[in-house]
This record gives sequence, structure tokens and C-alpha cells, in this order.
Amino acid sequence: MPGMNVPAEEYIELGGALQTAGNKKNIYSDVIIANVSSMSKYAYHDALYDIEHYIKKEYSTTMPRFLIGHSIGAIFGIQLAEECCDLLVQLGQVFASQINLGITDGKTMEDYSKPVLTVLGEKDAFFDYTDGYKDLESTLLLPTKMLIVVPELTHMQMAGGNIMESAKQKGIVEPKSSMNLKTAHRIISKFVTEFIDAVYFDSGFNAMRNLHAARVETWGFY
Repeated sequence: MPGMNVPAEEYIELGGALQTAGNKKNIYSDVIIANVSSMSKYAYHDALYDIEHYIKKEYSTTMPRFLIGHSIGAIFGIQLAEECCDLLVQLGQVFASQINLGITDGKTMEDYSKPVLTVLGEKDAFFDYTDGYKDLESTLLLPTKMLIVVPELTHMQMAGGNIMESAKQKGIVEPKSSMNLKTAHRIISKFVTEFIDAVYFDSGFNAMRNLHAARVETWGFY
């Protein structure tokens, strides 16, 4: 699920990086990128509806399904992931943001029924990673709920690296990062793949060792 006003094609390179990382662990995947027509919640609901029906039509119920949402796309993907996917990955967003969107029946990361990986960026100009403190604190000992902050990572490096025109008009400028886009996608993909491998395919602690180390290091940001 894409971020606000971010075209689907901005996620093609990240999708390729996810497939490459998965192949190394014998996790072979199709990547389906939602196309959201506008920034309204109704457009996101329509996109979610289309994806859900596409998945049900093209894939058997035994096929594992993982939803990755970027920015506001992660918030709108929470319900769909819980209803018809096996786990949720949030990029540049946390569960607490549901309150800001007026989702009164929103859940916490701790109470969410499916495994969750949240990846935040140190240099995210759109989202303050410190808002993830409650999620980190409440899930610190839970192996199926992970929150990590990636040093130098920006918000749009979780997509194609380009700030959309609507954000520019609001004066949003992302900090300079010493990390290039390819490296950002490789790091994100590594964490996502390790999480899927450990949690869904039950490969144990060794599969998640880098995530555990990153979660410990994340405490330094708070």
C-alpha cells in the first residue's frame, strides 16, 4: 500500500529488492503494488477492496500473504492485513497514528492479532520516529512484534526516493542522508525477509538475529 500521493511505480525498485532478498532465503514472491487514485480515505478503501478481491481470485487460501504499507498506506492496510494476510509490515508509520486519523476503533501494536514489523527512519521528515516509543516499549519482549529505527533512512527512501509535488508545496524537505537509495532498499528488504522467515516460516532466533540487534540499537534513539 503506497503513501499519500505516491504513484505505484515509485515502489517498483523496492519490490525488486524484496524479491531478491527473499530469493536468497528460498522465499519466492509476487509483489502486488496498489494504485491509489487520490489521497482520500475512500480511494484507499477502493484500492484495498481491489487488492483483496484480486488476492482471493488469483491465489489459494493456503498461499501466505504479507502486506507492506508505506506511510498512510500502512494505516489503511492494518485492517486488511488482519483480515486476510499473515503479517503486516509498516514503513514510516506506527499504530498510534490511527488516533490522528480519527480511527476510534484502532488497535495498538501490542494488541494486534497478527505479527507486525515496523521500520522507521532516523531522517524521516514526514514522521517523527519518537512517536513509535510506546509501540517499542510495549512489544520489546514479543518475538512477533518488532519496531526498529534505521540510521540515515529517510521517508521517501522507503519508496522511490522522490518527494511528491504536494509535499514540496507544503515546504517539506528531507534531510541529507549518507545512504543511497539502493542501500536503503537492501536494508529494508533484509529486515522484512528476516522477519517473514523467522515469524511465518518459523526459522527461529537465528533468522531474526539482525532484527533483534537492530531493536536493541533502536533504544539508543529514545
